[in-house]
Amino acid sequence: MSPIERSSDIVDAAILMGTRLLEFRCQTMVNVSRLQIRAIFLDLDDTLINMKRASHFAFNDTLTRHGLRPISYREMLANWDTSWRAVVTNLVPDNMDVDKLMTEIGKEYFETFFKIHLEHSTLMPGAVTTLQTLRTMKLLTAIVSRRRHRVINEELDKFQLSSYFDTIVGREDVAQLKPSPNALTLAAERLTIPIEQCLMIGDSPNDVKAGKAAGTKTVAVLTGPYAVETILIEKPDVVVDSILDLVTVLIRDFECVAPNDLKG
Repeated sequence: MSPIERSSDIVDAAILMGTRLLEFRCQTMVNVSRLQIRAIFLDLDDTLINMKRASHFAFNDTLTRHGLRPISYREMLANWDTSWRAVVTNLVPDNMDVDKLMTEIGKEYFETFFKIHLEHSTLMPGAVTTLQTLRTMKLLTAIVSRRRHRVINEELDKFQLSSYFDTIVGREDVAQLKPSPNALTLAAERLTIPIEQCLMIGDSPNDVKAGKAAGTKTVAVLTGPYAVETILIEKPDVVVDSILDLVTVLIRDFECVAPNDLKG
């Protein structure tokens, strides 16, 4: 039975982040058969650190500089899975060049985001406890993100998380970003762990796609801006409410083995 079918009784596909059903907590969508796990790959944005408010501020700052109406936080979440071009098109006068505007907005959005993300980011509940437990379990850990190292390092330093990671793979490290498997493959190579003994955790469809393409098992967390059905379509192996549930999943569904316990 597919994830969509198994979840149809408890999922309203229109439910957005913040109103999701708690019944999702720690659902295993497929049989993972106690696979051995030696390394954990973690996405940054909205998996460990909540960046949605930073995105909202940067987008509205950009819109208002162009004389356009700012959108509400709920509007942003409701349109996250759709075309941002369509959102902007609905805000502009008929005589405005949308193509030119989209180019300008895209550039200015990222410039603003880089300046303000530290002011608006917050730590996901349970993130520190989870990372501490992963260290206690002697599992290797990596950040695998589409963000540049500058943003990743600034956020990790802000919340004093840097010491919990053995390697970081960012935008500059690979030619193709997630959903390409390149970043995950590189992380596994750096940690000298077989890719099939790694677990990818993230909030976006691209995290799940990248994990499957690389050959890892995948855990989707529902703390991102994506609609539940958008995540489930990619068929993650496990779906959890938040990063706080990761340790429960590891103990219940996988055999976690410290790298120094490898047998030749």
